Amino acid sequence: MKKILLIETWLGPLPEYYKYHQKTMFSQSKNIDIYFITDQDLDTSNFPSNYKIFKTSTKDLLNRYKKVTGEDFTREFKGTYHPFKLMYCFSLFQDKIDYSKYDYVGIYDCDTLFGDIYSWISPYLDKKDFISVGGGKFHHRLSGPFMIMKNNQTNYDLFHNKDFYKHISQKNQNGYTEKELTSYVNKHNNAQIIQHSQNVEHESSKVLYDAIWTGGKVYCNNQEILVHHFYNKPETKLSFRGNSIISEYKKTYQNDFYWVTHFTENYEPLLSVLIDSIKRFSNRKCILYTINYTSDLTFKLTDQFIVRRLDVELGELNSKGKYDNVLSLKPSILSDVTDFIPNSKFVYVDTDIALTVNADSITKHFNELENFPLINSHTHDLITVQGIVDGEDWSSPINILGEATGVPIHVYPRRKTNVIVFNNECKWFFDEQVELFQQYRGTRQGIFALHDEDSANLLLNKYSYTKCLPLVDMEELSHINMEKFHNYSYASAAVSTNLVLPKHENDVLTFHGFKNPKFGDRLKEDYYKQVLSQDDFLIKFEPESNKFLWVKNSFLGNKNIQSNVRFEVVRDNQVLWVLINQDIFKYWGYFISDCPVELGYYDMRIVEEESNRVIYKNTIKL
Repeated sequence: MKKILLIETWLGPLPEYYKYHQKTMFSQSKNIDIYFITDQDLDTSNFPSNYKIFKTSTKDLLNRYKKVTGEDFTREFKGTYHPFKLMYCFSLFQDKIDYSKYDYVGIYDCDTLFGDIYSWISPYLDKKDFISVGGGKFHHRLSGPFMIMKNNQTNYDLFHNKDFYKHISQKNQNGYTEKELTSYVNKHNNAQIIQHSQNVEHESSKVLYDAIWTGGKVYCNNQEILVHHFYNKPETKLSFRGNSIISEYKKTYQNDFYWVTHFTENYEPLLSVLIDSIKRFSNRKCILYTINYTSDLTFKLTDQFIVRRLDVELGELNSKGKYDNVLSLKPSILSDVTDFIPNSKFVYVDTDIALTVNADSITKHFNELENFPLINSHTHDLITVQGIVDGEDWSSPINILGEATGVPIHVYPRRKTNVIVFNNECKWFFDEQVELFQQYRGTRQGIFALHDEDSANLLLNKYSYTKCLPLVDMEELSHINMEKFHNYSYASAAVSTNLVLPKHENDVLTFHGFKNPKFGDRLKEDYYKQVLSQDDFLIKFEPESNKFLWVKNSFLGNKNIQSNVRFEVVRDNQVLWVLINQDIFKYWGYFISDCPVELGYYDMRIVEEESNRVIYKNTIKL
């Protein structure tokens, strides 16, 4: 087993994130000695034996530099990034560290969460002189978050010579840059850049914010990585969840409505697509109802999600091996959430739904709410199901329920309850759905074959409620095709004459995945390449110049979007300021200045000029 030395110095008050970083370092292999050298007083009583602290100061570091080099360091020396940091690894602390004990020496940053360092580097020990982490396709070089070197004379000499001393004494020269050092090392073909080891998408070098550290390892995008480096600290939020650490993109949340969904333990794996889409595109929180079990999602998800457990009696299995009580549970969920968060608005979505970039614009329908829910439209007036009534090939469940209750069916098109807009005043509607199910379940063949969707449509007909959502979801595809609404595979007739179809792609708010386990993969290869997630750009406001800024988080190389776009600042669905005809691939940042703002929420959008497609939307609060 090889012995590794890692050194980091920090002058000044420790940042808030240090406590998270420190926890991940405490779990490292005993083959790694970690020296954190600082001018701060730290309680070391509970520190592991391989995490070592000693005090320093600016004066002390400058004296140590002179002792090793024989020269004064004349440049201004301040901050946490030190020009001769790489010398720490070999010489500056000889009175504190026995360098001869170590096979490899190196540096690290403390704006990080580290996984199991030794297991990641062990395949390359003795084989490579330099080992570091890669930052994706566009950053294949030695990098500061983590780099170790063989402890030998050649590498010592690299940072202990007159040229190096002269180099770092120059203004704006902080040691060798990553590119310079990588160039030198590559000449000798002795470096291992470990790609897929940081929180970046490899093809685009996009920085990813969401990660979880647990059990001594760190995971990002469902993959184990060596280090989570939170480059953009103002946009990163860290928190403890039990013994785990959660990192997430710090976004602005509006509380004008909550997403709501529910699922059993068997269906939880399908939920990942919905969760991913909410994180990508929404500035609203989501309430996740677990049915009869406690999910560990509580310890894994960001604060955008609220997990709530509901326990119900399962009852008896039906002929298909399912529990009718669970299949018809949605109205109980919607009734419960109106009590859980009073005086609020909600949008229920089925578990197999995925949001589009425009999903939050569903708020435009809130002013249409009365005392009953607004439910998504189906393309057709009537849905039939095969084999639910003896002697009939196809039967209509809503007609069966209508005959049982004496309610004539006359409200069209049929509603599909995969997207529902509601508020607290709609609670009575859901409670009556529950009563209807309890009263009529099992009384006729085929009754409630489509569960809560039948009872919701029955009540709309009972009270002649014709108001509804237009059709807002896309089915059978992983991209938006406006012609598809007329050509779904299950259609045997023209669409309803009463149907209100989306007028533009921007009006399609969700995809319906039909519980297809490959649905999420198809979206990533299709729709998600045609739009931008909220963390593809960092949005900012600079009050000194009343300036809104969009700053890239990647090269967008994997995106299939039009290059000519406009940048918009929107409030209450009104475009206030716009920057037109910009090449989205040309610059790293874009801005609109001199905007006389008021306090409140603003949407910052990016729109393709030719297609008028909104491809990015995020919210900022001033």
